[in-house]
Formats: sequence, structure tokens, C-alpha cells
Amino acid sequence: NVTCNTCPPFSYPSRNYTYCICERGFVMHDVDKTCSLCPYNSYGKLGEDGICELCEAGKQGTIDRFRCECRPGTFIPQGLDDECQDCPEGQFQPLPGQGACLSSCTPGTIPSIDKTGCDDCPVGTFSVNAQATSCIDCEAGEFSDTPASISCETCLKGTWSHAGSKECQLC
Repeated sequence: NVTCNTCPPFSYPSRNYTYCICERGFVMHDVDKTCSLCPYNSYGKLGEDGICELCEAGKQGTIDRFRCECRPGTFIPQGLDDECQDCPEGQFQPLPGQGACLSSCTPGTIPSIDKTGCDDCPVGTFSVNAQATSCIDCEAGEFSDTPASISCETCLKGTWSHAGSKECQLC
């Protein structure tokens, strides 16, 4: 009597068909011998041990958990071996594992604090330059009542405002 044992999903039989090996990026659970995807900040090596290795600081596992890559908001400069660096001031990178950061947001926005995208300038402020690194307060006598403004409006005659206002008030 010959019986064939099938391997669980995300695994394959060993060379001598005596046990199962998890696919790369997966780890085998000792109790039920099933394979599951390595955790978010790790990657799995191909081999019989099925161990998930933690990614080093500043990196995350790829979607397939085959390797680690730089997180959004960082990049790997050309010529440097896997050393992630934060995007420079005024730049951002929304995607992981990139070789450069993007250099401009649209007018009315600035790079987010975590440098993973662009944030709208809040009401009472504006930015006109795509390379702006901070929003500018509207001057006294002006206002901006919408986020992501590229300019401020002048208060009507008989009204006034403080710097950074979202509306004008009657005198």
C-alpha cells in the first residue's frame, strides 16, 4: 500500500517526499503544519527551516515577503548598499523601495511630516510654489476659507482679519 500525502497550500514536497517545505515568504506552524505569510515587517528565506527574518530598522517586507525594502518616505541612494535614507526637506516618496524621492507637491500643498505624500495647506494659509516646504499665513486683512489654497482673498471694505484667518469680521 502506497499512500500519497499532499502538502498544505503554499508548500511543496521535499526531494525525498518525506515532508513539506513552505514556499519563500511563508513560515510553517509546528502544531498544524500549515504555512502562512510571514508578518508585515519580515521576510522568508527559501529553505526547509521556513523561518521569517525581521527586517532591519527603516525597512518593511515586500508584499510577497521575499525581501525587505525601504519604507515610504525614504529611498536608497544609487551606489549605497541597502542603506535607506529619509527624503530630503521638501521632498516625499509614497512608495516603498524607491531609488529617489519626488521633488514637488502641487501648489496649495506641502510634503507631509512623514514624507510619504503631500498635505493640504490648512484654511488661513496658502502655498504658491510646488517646491514649498511650509504653508504661508494669509496677511492681516486677507483670508483663505478652503484647504489647499494657492492665494488669499482680500477682506471686503468694512471688514478685517488677523493674519492666518479663515474669514473676515465686521469692523
